[in-house]
Formats: sequence, C-alpha cells, structure tokens
Amino acid sequence: MTETHGSASAAAPAPPPAVPALRTRLLGSLEKVFADEPGRGPERDAGVLLRNASHSFVLAVFQEGACWGRTPARIEVDSPLAPWTEVRRILSVPSELPAYDRRDEGYLRTTPGLYPDVLATLPPDGTTWLVPGRWEAFWVRIRGTDERPLPVGAHPVTLRLSSEATDPDPGAARPLLHAESTYRADVLDGSLPPQSVSFSQWLHCDGIASAHGVAIFSEPFWTLLAAYLRTAVAHGVTHLLTPLFTPPLDTAVGGRRPTAQLVGVRALPGGGYAFDFALLDRWIALGCAEGIRVFEFAHLFSQWGLASAPRIVVSRDGRDEDAFGWASDALGADYLAFLDAFLPALRAHLDGLGLLGACCFHVSDEPEERHAERYRIAYRHVSRLLDGLPILDAVSDPAFGGLGPDHVPVVALDHLGPFLPRGDRPLWTYCCCGQNQRVSNRFLAMPSGRNRILGIQLYYHDLQGILQWGYNFYASQLSKRAIDPYAVTDADGAFPSGDPFSVYPVPGGCVESLRLVVFHEALQDHAALRRLEAIEGRDAVLARIRAAFGDGFSFESFPYDGGPLLDFRASIDRAAAGAAAPPA
Repeated sequence: MTETHGSASAAAPAPPPAVPALRTRLLGSLEKVFADEPGRGPERDAGVLLRNASHSFVLAVFQEGACWGRTPARIEVDSPLAPWTEVRRILSVPSELPAYDRRDEGYLRTTPGLYPDVLATLPPDGTTWLVPGRWEAFWVRIRGTDERPLPVGAHPVTLRLSSEATDPDPGAARPLLHAESTYRADVLDGSLPPQSVSFSQWLHCDGIASAHGVAIFSEPFWTLLAAYLRTAVAHGVTHLLTPLFTPPLDTAVGGRRPTAQLVGVRALPGGGYAFDFALLDRWIALGCAEGIRVFEFAHLFSQWGLASAPRIVVSRDGRDEDAFGWASDALGADYLAFLDAFLPALRAHLDGLGLLGACCFHVSDEPEERHAERYRIAYRHVSRLLDGLPILDAVSDPAFGGLGPDHVPVVALDHLGPFLPRGDRPLWTYCCCGQNQRVSNRFLAMPSGRNRILGIQLYYHDLQGILQWGYNFYASQLSKRAIDPYAVTDADGAFPSGDPFSVYPVPGGCVESLRLVVFHEALQDHAALRRLEAIEGRDAVLARIRAAFGDGFSFESFPYDGGPLLDFRASIDRAAAGAAAPPA
C-alpha cells in the first residue's frame, strides 16, 4: 500500500482536521472494487505473462480529506511496457436486480446498488477525476499480440496518480496530492497458440440502432457495426449472429422487433420467390474484414417451442409487406415451401462465395422436451436442405442429442451432466439468466473468478464452444422497449445485471465491460493449457488442474476466489516456458 501526503504552499494554513492523502492498493484482475469496499483479496503487485498475451491488474484509490465533489486527477504510466499498456477507469452502473432469490452463496452482494463494470477510456493525457471519501478503481491492461509482442524480462509498471485536494472553503489552498504504485510484469519467452475454442455472443442490430439513434443498415449503422465487431473480435468472439430475416428472439408473442433483414425477398407472379443477397454480401464482407471466422445464421423458427415462423418482409407487386410471422404455423406447408426455395438458393450463394466452411445455422432457440417432436421435424427438413452444414441450437435436454452428424448441441452449463459422458462432440455450452446457482456466469454481483474459470472448465471437459446471448441487448425483456444500458442493466428487472449485454455504447462505437475483458483472459487460459498440453500431454495438464482445484473439479465444483486461478495461470505459463518461479 502506498500513501503520500500533499503539501500546501508556504502561505496555506494547515488543513484541518486531517491532512488530505491518497491511498492506493494494487489488486489482481479478479478483484472488484466498490465505492465502499476496496476489494476483498490481498494486494497483488506482480504477475506473469507471455509475449502475445493480455494481462490485467487493478489500481484502487481512496482520496481522504474534505469531501467537496469531484476533484481533477491524472494518472500516468512509467514503464518499458508503456507502449503496450492502457489504463481505463472502472465506472459503476446501477443494478436493481443483482440476483434472483434463487441463488447460491457465491455472490459478492445481492442488494440493489452500484456495481463496477464499465471500462471507460481515458484521454491520451490520462486526465480523470476522483470523489473524496470513496474508493475508485482503474483497470490496467498490458497487451501483447503476435504482430507486436512484448519484450522478455521483468519490467516495472509504475503508476503515478495526482489529484487536487478540496476544501469547503473556496478560499482555502488546494494541495496537490501524489501517489505512486509499481507492479512487476514478468514477460516470459513464449507465446500463446491461436484460440481454438469457439465463442459466440449475439450481436443485436436493433441494439446498435437504438443506442446510437441510427436506422438499421443506414450508412452510419455500417460504420458503427464495424466498431462493434472490432471490439468483439479483439476479445475472442469468433461467430457473428447474422439476421437473414429479423431474428425471432426475445420478442413478445404478437410483438415485433425493428426489421433487420439482410435478404431481399420478392414474390414471383407465377408463384415462388426470388432472392437478393446484396445486403448479406456486404455484411459478410465487413465481418471478414474485421476478423469474424463463422457466420451464424439466425433462427429459422420461433423461440421456445417452434410455434411460429419468423416475420419476413416480402416484396409483392412492388410493395413490401410482412409475410409469415406469429400467425404462421412454423411447420405449415406455406412456410416449409418457402424454406424449400430459400435454403438451397442461400447454400448455392454461400458456395459461390467460398463460405460453406465458415457458416452455421439455427433451427430454434431453447426448445423444451415437450417440443422435441416438432424440433425433430423442423431439424430434419432444414438439415436435408442444407446438406451437411452445421446446425447449432441451445438444447439442454438429452432428448435432443444424437440427431445427426451436422447437429451441434449447445447445452446450458447446469445441464451438461448427461451429455458429457455420452461423448457428444462437437459439444458447446451456454449461460444466461437461468445459470444462477453453482455454475460459472458473469453477473455483476458475482466475483470475476466465476467468469474467468470458464476457460479452464472448457478445456477440462473438452468442449468446442461457448455461447452467450447478450453482446448488446439494449432492451427490456421481450423487446418491449429500448433501454439506456448505463441506467438499466437488468432488462427492466427481468435478468440479473450482467446478462443482457457486455459492451456499452459510446460515440462512434462501444467500450468493454469488465466482464468481457475478464472472459477474454479466460479464453487465453484455455490457449495456455493447450500450449502446455503440446509439451506435457493432455493427461498431465488435467492432473495439474485437479492438483490446483481439487479432484472434483467440474462445471459445478470450482473455487470462486480468483487468487488461486491467477496463481495457476502463472504456474502454467512458467511450466511451458521452462521458467522457474521467483523465490517466495
């Protein structure tokens, strides 16, 4: 802990009754700092990282003295790693629903209040502000890449913070306060392999449109979309939810979300349809340019039971009209005939673009066991038309397993038990509001360790991918109204805060949440384990995991404390690099 007192000018009186001061704490990246709590774990002033890895830590700050509103402050980085280091301010957002009544003991707190989450960008000169009398926090990330690797060695990263003390007396002197903290970053001579686990977070076009006041597929929208994709890909997202037609997701029965349809459909006079893929091609070209690996075509049948067809805008006699939708039976002859015309045309178009190996499809989201027969009918119809292209769906009942070689179950974290020993592969998992007990998740009220442990769990159980539905769902439950994500973080009291979105809109794009960056480092944990596996073998790495976290390590048995997780990652990196641990 560092504490440095300010000194007033010679003419200034001694500040009564306590001398203003800045107190700082260096913390690991899995500590959350609340206004009234500077993290629960011990200080951590050193870490290990590889040359192309991301490594973060937290600087917590408390300004003592008279509380007279915001005071100007500045933070500077002095380090050989300064060109690779960024400092963000961690802002808190309100949560009216931090957790459901049905929960476990592994939450930091469960009362409504302010929760740290936004990673706000600082100006280039590091100017910021403090409010005396409460804890503030800054996120410090050192980030190497394959193109710009970090230099090997033990490097000090010194953070210098300055702030003006305040006094209720406007004529009083304003002493300048200083604090300095140094973190040691040990960069090892090694690099992570490319990310092998797939990660999908659903991007919502209407979320971009409502947050930025633009029309979907207008020119400003495309610029914003590029920025949102750039942030997603930089944090490990591999798949892009692609709205062939307005996705039939999170919509009240009889309601409608703003139209987001990439495929033009024209009804032919003699029957049948013609399709225009120009807008879809622009979407795909942009996604490819930003690094998207797989285009994940949105669901062809309605959510939670396949009752209806999606709403599709069709041009008929020169006029656009809504076709299909809530009144259309998903398995009715008219809609299945439409799919008979559309899916072969789409497949041929994707083949012409050379994209058959970079796409996947959805039938319906989260059907239950009672919907199994309808799902099988829809799946078989679509599978025949797609001729082997992969179909991913959130299906968590064993009744949906083993449907075909093209079918990839995406199973809720707390329902994986029956699927794991059956050997279904590829096998994905997902988490949302329902995964609120015993398993990993990313709610604001949870410790960050419950988010980051997922990388190790995915490796341990040999899963191929993970899906989370809310990259930027800026709406109330069932999309009844748009919301301001800085003011409403729980979809109008429907989902625990942290479930609906992972980025926050800013002019020209978005900024990360603490949760998105923590999960990116979880994906890098997965890559680090693969790196060590190439040296020691998978059985040896699994034994290391059990030694660190217990023989019962699983999706439902793991430590919530982040300290052991950070220590484990450091040991993995050192083992793979052949580096000895520093003396205690």
